[in-house]
Amino acid sequence: MEFEMTRVEKILNEEKACFAEIKKMLKCMEKKVTELAPQGRYSDTAYEIEPAEMSPDIPGNTEEREDSERTESQSDDEYLAWLIEESGERDEQTTEQNPLSIDDETVTKEREMANSEVGGCGQEPMEDESTPAPNEPVQKNRTRGRQMENGKLEHSFNYLPKRKIQEFTKNTAFSRCSLCGRQGKHFSDSCPRITRGFDGWDFIEDNGLCRHCLEDCSQKGCSNRSDNCWYCEVILKKAPILRSLVPQKYHHRTLCPIPDSKPEIAASIKKMKKKLFPSRHY
Repeated sequence: MEFEMTRVEKILNEEKACFAEIKKMLKCMEKKVTELAPQGRYSDTAYEIEPAEMSPDIPGNTEEREDSERTESQSDDEYLAWLIEESGERDEQTTEQNPLSIDDETVTKEREMANSEVGGCGQEPMEDESTPAPNEPVQKNRTRGRQMENGKLEHSFNYLPKRKIQEFTKNTAFSRCSLCGRQGKHFSDSCPRITRGFDGWDFIEDNGLCRHCLEDCSQKGCSNRSDNCWYCEVILKKAPILRSLVPQKYHHRTLCPIPDSKPEIAASIKKMKKKLFPSRHY
């Protein structure tokens, strides 16, 4: 029994201290509200009402006086029962007056502020058209990469060598064309009879000629075996982006397909430009 009384007394003391703290907080809040009270619509000067000057007829002061009198006249057990009942009634009144929870009120205020920033109260927030789609940065990076690739391709296109086709060439008195057999007229690379590298490959294979010197020799002992094609050297040094055009086998420059690929590369550049800039005319 003593334990129960001690426990009740402890709870009662805690409740009294809590209630006193609540009363203190309420007084501070009333003071702040009084200080922050707006001026009257037609008044020229601001005025403040101190808590000490408030009339005893004000409902708030009457309640405080009644509470203090009730506290003095009641016993500890009666006061505890009254405090529990009073707290329950206040919670019910607060729930009825404020049906929204704190979280709901916060969300509602945030929505109202967002709406007022966009276009005023009652309007739906407008979507920001400048906000990029999730895949827009990826698309921009791809487009930028294609533009860079096309720029390199155009730059390399200017270095594509061109085969000089002509019937008569200077300084060919002791040269014989391996494709047409004429002596002292032109080099094999300038022959007007066979102008394409792939056609030259077919010719030497059909006639059993060496792909290094274009003569009828043993390929193992050919003196021109280690010589590099001039067209391939130009591409590897000045236009490495086109290195896929270089054949894997060593060959005489007469058989090189690189000079014949210029129209094909030009068509690829034009096609890529149409994809990158569809509104332009090429």
